[in-house]
Amino acid sequence: MGHWRRGRWQWRFQWRRAWFTWELNDVQQFMNIVEARVLIEGVQDSRLWTLDSSGCFSVRSGYRALMDRGPSSQLPNVAAVAWDIKVPPKVKCFIWRLFMGALPTKENLLRRNVIVLRDQATCPFCNADIESPTPLSSSFEGNFFAHPSILLSKKRVDQWHVIWTAILWCIWRARNKYVFEGEHLDGNRLLQQTVLYSWSWLTSFDKSFNYSFSQWEANPGLCIIS
Repeated sequence: MGHWRRGRWQWRFQWRRAWFTWELNDVQQFMNIVEARVLIEGVQDSRLWTLDSSGCFSVRSGYRALMDRGPSSQLPNVAAVAWDIKVPPKVKCFIWRLFMGALPTKENLLRRNVIVLRDQATCPFCNADIESPTPLSSSFEGNFFAHPSILLSKKRVDQWHVIWTAILWCIWRARNKYVFEGEHLDGNRLLQQTVLYSWSWLTSFDKSFNYSFSQWEANPGLCIIS
């Protein structure tokens, strides 16, 4: 990685392969960023998030930083809503990345040259088409907002979003299980996990939600509208 020489740190990266010509500019930009950081011998490294006074990263400070960049970086409505869904922070990040087309799907990996052959970029489930950057959002984005008209209150709409988030999260987890562990998709198990995740998130993050798991498992929709 590098070594100290006369009190100054010198980087020495060992790359896994030779760079392509079209990558050299990116490599140079990377080295400029790295070498611009002054390291002090004998001092412990630490991470500092400069966009928050505490020095620690938070989803809220990251979101505000994106929104403060101006109209050109305004998020789509569905992506902005992701930060308000009552789910764990890592799931909010997943939903935001999903609708921004930023998940590490095979087409995205192909575009970044992580996957070299196009034949390696097919959908892990159908094995026919290329796995697109938004395999889930293209099917579910409309449904995410097309909640039944009976959900008139914001509380009910928020709970509806939690259900859809659980569906998307469980599908993505099942996809990764198949890709990395060879575990085949089980529809019944997927449904059970969706019910469990949605109930646990609502129980943890929504103070107005007071249904038992057995009630929720029997009819989630009835719990929301009642």
